[in-house]
Amino acid sequence: CMLQAKWNSSEDQAKIYRSIYEQARYLRANLEFDIGGNHLLYNLHALIFASVQFSTKESASWLEDAEKLLAIELDRQILAHGEHFERSTGYHFEVWQLLTDLRMIGADVRESLYEICDPAVERMAQFACGIACPDGTLPLLGDSTKLPAKAVVSLADNFRQNETSSDRQRNDFDRVGDYVVWRDSNDYLLFDAGRAGPDELPAHMHADLLGIEMWIDNKPMVVDCGVFEYADTEMRHYCRGTESHSVLQVDGLDQFDLWSRFRVGYRGHPNGLRIGSEGSVQWSEATHNAYRRIGVFETGRRIIRFAAKDWACIDWIRQANCDSKELVSRLVLHPSVGVEQLNDQIAILSIGFKTLQLTALGSKLRIGEAHYCPRMGVRFSTSKIEMYSSHEKQQVAIGWRLSGLTDGPLFEFGNHQSNWSIKYGAVTLVRKYGPNSI
Repeated sequence: CMLQAKWNSSEDQAKIYRSIYEQARYLRANLEFDIGGNHLLYNLHALIFASVQFSTKESASWLEDAEKLLAIELDRQILAHGEHFERSTGYHFEVWQLLTDLRMIGADVRESLYEICDPAVERMAQFACGIACPDGTLPLLGDSTKLPAKAVVSLADNFRQNETSSDRQRNDFDRVGDYVVWRDSNDYLLFDAGRAGPDELPAHMHADLLGIEMWIDNKPMVVDCGVFEYADTEMRHYCRGTESHSVLQVDGLDQFDLWSRFRVGYRGHPNGLRIGSEGSVQWSEATHNAYRRIGVFETGRRIIRFAAKDWACIDWIRQANCDSKELVSRLVLHPSVGVEQLNDQIAILSIGFKTLQLTALGSKLRIGEAHYCPRMGVRFSTSKIEMYSSHEKQQVAIGWRLSGLTDGPLFEFGNHQSNWSIKYGAVTLVRKYGPNSI
């Protein structure tokens, strides 16, 4: 904007150009290698923009150096499935935007820069379109805020031109990198089976392994809490913590050791993402090891979609002994969702004109208070449903079923020492004591 302004005199213009030149020189000598990630990409973005404004030998070296570093960083930071490696949809969008800027510069003045940026931009667009919510926004993964749908769509337009409506409206689980997405004309579910972020850069991690977001009738139902602020406050810790996400929590502990504003000590990692089906019943599952420090060597989740548009979620733990463990599986609801508890097993949810029944499986149910922070500094009060239980077993499973209020096929849930099982009409799913059975 400064370069496009109308200055009062050529002397003013010269002063501004000299200032920009000196700032670019300082930036080249002080790139944020210590922080890395999106910070370093922003440095390179600024350095390239500055370098193409001048015609000196020094500015030409800035451009050459920045281009080489950019190629190295994109190879490291943009994952094979197109996601930015910090695994925050907010920062994914920002990096996608700055690379789009650089691709535009490359198309105008430097073909090699275009060739570096173009594949990354296309992969990032493909990822964003693959996980986008029904309204065109991106889900709130990691430190993220809700972006206007128009902003996302405007960057994705080129990609969407090559995508058919059948590509975007599927009737089964679709794998997008480490995520599993279900979408049809009315419903959407995102199952996050990926890492929370890179181990070397945990600043924007949330302790939310195996989290979900869910829409019913094109309206948000289960949400991520988002991020309220970056100051070192209780709300900062709340938004990063396990309690504010729709995941299983064991013994009231966060999945990660969260401290300060951006630091993470002990942490867990996901494993074993699988997708399968049995007749008309489809499922996806993954595990993580975040609670191994208390003797739980496997924490797992299976998301199940039934033919009658019912859903079920089963969370389980496997531990080395029979110590008593407190399990809480949560669903954080969007503020627009109404909820009423009928008893310690059933809650009724109101979403627009639709009414659904949530039934606790292998556990009891309660309703609590939560926060939803779709933008920085914005906080809405909302509700959460908790399925809770205490067990002294090596393996135990709890969960929930979401269904309409009309009678459907026979449904039974069994929880035994060596396995858990679901019977739905003529289909029976069994998860045995071991990693390889369905």
